[in-house]
Amino acid sequence: MKNLTIFLILLLVMVGCQTQPDDVSIQIPIMMAPSSTLEGNYQIKVSISGADMGTITETVPVSVVIGQAQTQMVTISAVPVGQNRKIKIQILEGDQVVGQQTKTVDLQDQSSNSFSFQFKPFGQQEEVASSKKKKITWEKDGKEMVLIPAGSFEMGDHLDDMSKAVPVHTVTLDTFYMDTHEVTVGQFREFVNQSGYSYGVTWNDVAKYSPGDDYPMVYVSWNDATAYAEWAGKRLPTEAEWEYAARGGLIGQRYPWGDDEKLARDYANYEGTGGKDKWDKTTAPVGSFEANGYGLYDMAGNVVEWCQDWYDSDYYTNSPVSNPIGPDNGSWKVCRGGTWTAFTDHLRLASRTFTDPILRYGLNGFRCVSGSN
Repeated sequence: MKNLTIFLILLLVMVGCQTQPDDVSIQIPIMMAPSSTLEGNYQIKVSISGADMGTITETVPVSVVIGQAQTQMVTISAVPVGQNRKIKIQILEGDQVVGQQTKTVDLQDQSSNSFSFQFKPFGQQEEVASSKKKKITWEKDGKEMVLIPAGSFEMGDHLDDMSKAVPVHTVTLDTFYMDTHEVTVGQFREFVNQSGYSYGVTWNDVAKYSPGDDYPMVYVSWNDATAYAEWAGKRLPTEAEWEYAARGGLIGQRYPWGDDEKLARDYANYEGTGGKDKWDKTTAPVGSFEANGYGLYDMAGNVVEWCQDWYDSDYYTNSPVSNPIGPDNGSWKVCRGGTWTAFTDHLRLASRTFTDPILRYGLNGFRCVSGSN
């Protein structure tokens, strides 16, 4: 897929009341830029939800025609007005989410309300990526992996002046596959049993914070995670790959779901409880929250994930543009993603932490990738 661009701009025009005086009908114009090389069928899925209203969903088909710009209207009727309405818009190709934005807004009972969404161009991938399956099952460990398209992004923090995440710099990455979920207790146990790896931690200790086979593996050092990855025929992600994949196609946002911190409980297990986050003293089973735009789960919270790179606070100042792999040496390895005990500042996409690669903590886990590096 290449050269396909869909933007959502100037959304939510209220056009009247329905049977209830506090219900409104919403019309959303979907504006699509022309494609020079691609045509095909997509779907636009719009979901509106709130604590007092449930979820209302409307999906419309969109046909892309070479050389033609189009506007497709989505109409959703009988939406209750009120505060904290969560609006999620997804662009789907089959069952694959290729673009997603979420925003929380207040819907007023008036003639019009406008909010803006904008998606980055998608489908601008290398020719080789178009022939690859978007989801695969890795034979060795049975894990589902998703294709992360080649592309460029602005890596680092330009919103909150995080000292470890500056300067913002452009990074270009090749296509790679990433595990949909963090490696689970059951999968790591199978690795130990099959390989005879000397793990050195009791499973009772692991169960204190991950009390089941479908929970993320904890108490793993960088060395343990690397051993698993090598056994499976994969590797740990570079820090750049991790951040690019965690962004899920979003541009310049704080979190994997967007900029709205109030939505965190729908996407992450972190300090405290609320919403979908029901786990206060342990991790959550993998996949308990909504996926990001690339179909990856738990990229914020649950366990902080080991990356391949050595940590260097100054690395961003001289990082290569293409496929950076981190410093040649160091004392600590990079960890990304926040934990089940973290506050929301550690859930931010650009947040960086680091740990001694030989140490094991109840907060550390990992997932693997496969691709050029």
